[in-house]
Amino acid sequence: MMAAMSFRLAPAVLAMPLLAGCLTGPTQEVDLGDVSVFDAYRGGGPGTVVGQAFIRRDNGSVVTCAGDKVLLIPYAGGFSKAWDVAQTGVQPVSGSGRRISEMAGSDPRFSEIVRRSQCDAQGNFRFNNVPVGRWVVFTQVTWEADDVRRGGGIGRRIAVTGAKPVEVLVTNADRN
Repeated sequence: MMAAMSFRLAPAVLAMPLLAGCLTGPTQEVDLGDVSVFDAYRGGGPGTVVGQAFIRRDNGSVVTCAGDKVLLIPYAGGFSKAWDVAQTGVQPVSGSGRRISEMAGSDPRFSEIVRRSQCDAQGNFRFNNVPVGRWVVFTQVTWEADDVRRGGGIGRRIAVTGAKPVEVLVTNADRN
């Protein structure tokens, strides 16, 4: 059995808001618990996730996640706790101060369960061979206005229940 891991959260919004933001603002301790909970998310599965991510700006124009990476993150164990905390405006970071997104990308126990895709020019993305389970689809939609970076992370919880494709729109309502 793998040991429990402890994580602290800091702002910007877990990228999950895991990808976004600098490490300022409130923090909170999050316990990942037993990482064996992620075993069900390893390897392939029968599922397909297809979707599109965009933000409609106040002026009505639409900005997509064109060219940005899209993450499919298990909504399980400590990742679900981190996601829920991030929805309150606090960004999870590891006990050593690293963002959980960095942990997910560099720790082999997590990098093999976090799936990656890329948005095309229209903001479309696809994940194949997804195991059954609860997931978070997360990406960035950003643009510059008045020399200021706007937008940010958007994500949505989904459930893959079998071979039937899951279609998802990740939009303004899913901003972190």
